[in-house]
Amino acid sequence: MIYVINYDNGKRRNLYAKLDALRQPFEIGTNEVLALKADKIILPDTNNPFRALRRLHMMNLHSALRMYPRPLLGIGAGFLLMLKSCNAKPCFSFFPYDAKYSEEDDDWKIYDESGNEIGDNYFVNGKYFGVKSKNDKEINQAIIDFVNCEQE
Repeated sequence: MIYVINYDNGKRRNLYAKLDALRQPFEIGTNEVLALKADKIILPDTNNPFRALRRLHMMNLHSALRMYPRPLLGIGAGFLLMLKSCNAKPCFSFFPYDAKYSEEDDDWKIYDESGNEIGDNYFVNGKYFGVKSKNDKEINQAIIDFVNCEQE
């Protein structure tokens, strides 16, 4: 079963439809115990990654996710939470990148450890999957790859 973290009124309608189309059982919630029992976890997109990070702390999910041994997918701002930092605020560090918001482009930019901008939208680091893009095709591909990944 896939557990979708519900940290706010994020953008998840397309995610639920895609999981249904793939015939993947999923549950939505904020329960630490249920999340840790899940086969896989999704951090969905959200309007405010910083509020989502605070909510994860309040729900005791921040520490639980750091120890989670199975596949994890972050979509949109959910992916930003998987980076080393987001606007200089520490995140999960599942990916060794930093995110900074560009008001000029009205978008998040991803930077490697040397400060070089990374233009990719889809990232895989072992059992961690992340998609920054708002493009449905790229999001759908990330969900498919995540659903089909083998667990250790």
